[in-house]
Amino acid sequence: MSVSAADSGFHYKNLSDKHQLVILAVCCREGGLKMKRTLLNIFILFLLLMPLADASYVTRSFSRTSVGPGEVVDVTLTVVLLEGERFYIIEERFPQGWTVIDSEYGSVSGDGYIKWVRYGMSPLPNVSYVYKVQAPATQGTYQFFGKYSLESVDEAPITGQNQIEVVSCSSYKTESECSSDPSCEWCLECNGHLYSGGNDRCVTTGNCTYACHKGMCNAMCDENSECPPTECDSLDGCYSGTYRDYLNQTGLCTDECLCVSGQCSSYVEVITDKDGDGYDVECDGDCDDDPSGCGPSCHPSHQEICDGYDNDCDGSVDTDAENNTLSQHCGPENETGICTFGLRYCESGNWSMNCYDAVYPRIEICNGKDDDCNGIIDDVGGGASIEETACRCYNGSAAFPDELCPQNGIDDNCNAYIDEGECNVSGVVCEDGESKPCLPSGYNNTGECRPGTQICREGRWGTCEGTVGPVKEIWDGKDNDCDGEIDETFECKFGERRECGSNIGRCRNGVRYCTGGYWSSECLNETKPIREICENNIDDDCDSETDEEDCIYESNSTCYTGEIPQSGCVCGGVVYSRGYCCSGIYSERPCVNYFPIVLISLGTVVLIVLFMLVLYFKSKGKELTWDELKRKWGNSASDIVLRDIEHKEFR
Repeated sequence: MSVSAADSGFHYKNLSDKHQLVILAVCCREGGLKMKRTLLNIFILFLLLMPLADASYVTRSFSRTSVGPGEVVDVTLTVVLLEGERFYIIEERFPQGWTVIDSEYGSVSGDGYIKWVRYGMSPLPNVSYVYKVQAPATQGTYQFFGKYSLESVDEAPITGQNQIEVVSCSSYKTESECSSDPSCEWCLECNGHLYSGGNDRCVTTGNCTYACHKGMCNAMCDENSECPPTECDSLDGCYSGTYRDYLNQTGLCTDECLCVSGQCSSYVEVITDKDGDGYDVECDGDCDDDPSGCGPSCHPSHQEICDGYDNDCDGSVDTDAENNTLSQHCGPENETGICTFGLRYCESGNWSMNCYDAVYPRIEICNGKDDDCNGIIDDVGGGASIEETACRCYNGSAAFPDELCPQNGIDDNCNAYIDEGECNVSGVVCEDGESKPCLPSGYNNTGECRPGTQICREGRWGTCEGTVGPVKEIWDGKDNDCDGEIDETFECKFGERRECGSNIGRCRNGVRYCTGGYWSSECLNETKPIREICENNIDDDCDSETDEEDCIYESNSTCYTGEIPQSGCVCGGVVYSRGYCCSGIYSERPCVNYFPIVLISLGTVVLIVLFMLVLYFKSKGKELTWDELKRKWGNSASDIVLRDIEHKEFR
């Protein structure tokens, strides 16, 4: 009797253990292979297939694989996990040009990726992520790619569907193709409507059948049947300042199977003025009807203001009629004397802090000008006459060409210097090269101001040079305007500091520094309040009360692995009074002990290896052919086995 693996009905896995051993020995010998090589190959194959028999995976499916431009597709990622998986990372790459509408809790990157990351101390459940993407306007076939990493898988590609075709609504087959296609696949669905192959054919929704007349979709040649709606949208528009939306009318089929359409006579008046500013979007050109946005401040008759909106609806933001950036005068109170206004410009919906080209009042000196912009020329020191001001040009009087001789204590030539010539009879008042300090009229030697120097040239004192006069105060810890005060125009002075925070309970004051003329918002080096800790007699939350009812217990002991006691302990450097501490990591779920699972798995592998070794050493003797097995066992074991195989297993 001979038996081969090709016999009809052979199923090796249906045989008993003893039968399987007999068949294994026979097949190995007849194939010319040695028993030890066969057993080794079976063992290696078993180890390779063991993880594939039941593995975690991620697969992709689409709600539609053919869409029109701009349509939305649901993409489902199904995550199937083996028991015990505690983390996974999924990275999905969508095609260029597609737009993510809903990422289903995934993080979307700018380079076309959606990423999901989940991890936990306990095994994670199976889950499905459904994210939505919008198709681009460009037709074509688009590929989706993705990969995932699990606790049991380093990295693997996402399987399943990966291709979507974007088609145009205008695509159709020819009339002959339509007529010969009983499956009606020539009907194209787009945006909820069906399209067919020509003007002489219409499509009945649902079954793709032809209608009876050109232009009469779904007509049943019955005067009681409705004709298609009459297209009345061409009449929509503004009438006497109100927008009319004409309604499509329908008629009935006549007994001659002709369609008599209704007339476009009914309409609805539509008023789009949500912000109540009296300007309609459709008829009045209102460019912003959102009450929560610009709203009433934006319509064609509104004046443009600096707020970041197009208030006058001219298509540009924060510009005047000549399309120039909005500006306003700034600077001194008026344009008297040397003072002139500057301009402040609208920048990003706000007026700029800088006032450009403005000239502000200065300290009055004898120079024929109204330096302090009070309307009086050369009223130096507040004087009300030439003698009080020591200035010949007081109140607009004309200056002399030179200083008068003899010296009279008055700046006769209005150059901000008094009697600088020191005239005498000979006209020589100094030796050439001689020098002396000098101060122009109205200047002082206070703060940053400094006197200048006069040098004698050709027997007369020259002009005062090198004088440092007052300027506008800036934040630098100096008296720039020479009025005896430092940084007086700012909130705080250069280098100044002050305490901040609290000194109640455990709290301790910090320091705020003066930065840029203003106090910093951050309080540095302060000891801040923490949650109140029970039974330590310290006001931890700095509210002048100690160990109040909502306090927590502090523990310096380290948590053991397992449930955290109510008295609290330290897990991962933090004090907890509930939950579980799993090997130094806090968890709200009970800890999982993986040691028994690992031990059982290792034990199973060891038993398999031992079993294979036993079989191997038993087969090291003479390898038996099928005939030898029959001679050795006679009509006892081998006949019984073969008879059972022939009459039972192979039927």
